[in-house]
Amino acid sequence: MKRPSFFAYVFASLLLALTIVAAACGGTKTNPLGTGAGSPTSSGTITGGTGGQGGAGGGTTTGGGCKAGGSACQAFNECCSGVCANQKCTNCGAAGKPCGAEGCCDGLTCYNNQCGQCVLDNEACTLASDCCSNICNGGTCQHCSAPGELCGGGASACCTGSQCNGETCCSPIGGPCQSNGSCCNAKFCVEGMCAACLPDGSFCSDSVDCCGGKNCVNNSCGGCIPTGDFCSKPGDCCGTDVCFDQTCKACTPANGACESNAECCDGKSCTAGKCGGTPCKPDGQACASNAQCCNANCVGGTCGGMPCKPDGQVCSMNAQCCNGTCTNGKCGPPVANVGTCCTAHATPGCSNATIQNCVCVDPVKVGQMPDPFCCATEWDSTCVTEVKTFMCVDADVPCP
Repeated sequence: MKRPSFFAYVFASLLLALTIVAAACGGTKTNPLGTGAGSPTSSGTITGGTGGQGGAGGGTTTGGGCKAGGSACQAFNECCSGVCANQKCTNCGAAGKPCGAEGCCDGLTCYNNQCGQCVLDNEACTLASDCCSNICNGGTCQHCSAPGELCGGGASACCTGSQCNGETCCSPIGGPCQSNGSCCNAKFCVEGMCAACLPDGSFCSDSVDCCGGKNCVNNSCGGCIPTGDFCSKPGDCCGTDVCFDQTCKACTPANGACESNAECCDGKSCTAGKCGGTPCKPDGQACASNAQCCNANCVGGTCGGMPCKPDGQVCSMNAQCCNGTCTNGKCGPPVANVGTCCTAHATPGCSNATIQNCVCVDPVKVGQMPDPFCCATEWDSTCVTEVKTFMCVDADVPCP
């Protein structure tokens, strides 16, 4: 048998030493470069692999291969949004969402500040739905007018969801806006959306513009009126003050001398010249006499009467309007050239208040939804059809 060489003894000793060290450390091998590959999840994303020694794991990747907002990045083309800032992908706008400062996600286009999968103006198209503007003319996408821009060719020139209000396109209540001028019927632009009235805290010039009958005090909706200033109804004044003789005053406590219920604290009645007894009723509650109402004014069985309506709102009698005039079913003075209810015309409303109210506010036929467009914008052919389908035809004004 041949004796092992000196080098064989050295190699065997080194191998034994490594085995002992490995056993002492748990015997587990590690990959200094990390696992590298990620693992798929049920949501369609791929989570980053485990970081190696001194390294970090990868970011979250969408099914399309790009990285979602918040993931680590080195270059813009790694991110779905196409923006890599401070080594992190920014969030991108999804379809139907505002474009924002970070842009739209891959494959989407920003048009009129909205992300979508569509063709831009002046590019080739086959269908109107191919175009961001929803207008395909002669195989080319044409620009649509956003709220505030000129109508041009009429309502069809306005972007989807907008209306042509005379010369410019506008948004209905609930539609997007940039300013009050972007909204139809002189409504208000509140936080980027058209609204019928101004919420508390909004800048105002008149109380009629504020929601819920709130006051416009110091150009702000919802404020209370200080002592000594002019007031018009109970609840206008600050604290426990009352509105008496159109002036905010300190209320009269129990057993204090009074002339009217409106003077007494805590809604007490003025009985036999003194505050006390049954609490008076605020505006809007049913009443049988003036003495039951806090403002001593019982109108038509309701304290204070019903709140009056400003010009332009639908009405059925003069008493409902703040200016005392109900013309063709709308508060305000007569409007020239109001067409008949049985023929289409470009002006809002029609000549018969009963039919107009039935179409715009309260259809006779159960289950039908009213069509306020007819009284606010234009009495078109649809409105004429609804005169019959809503069972609105007046016996005195039959439609053919």
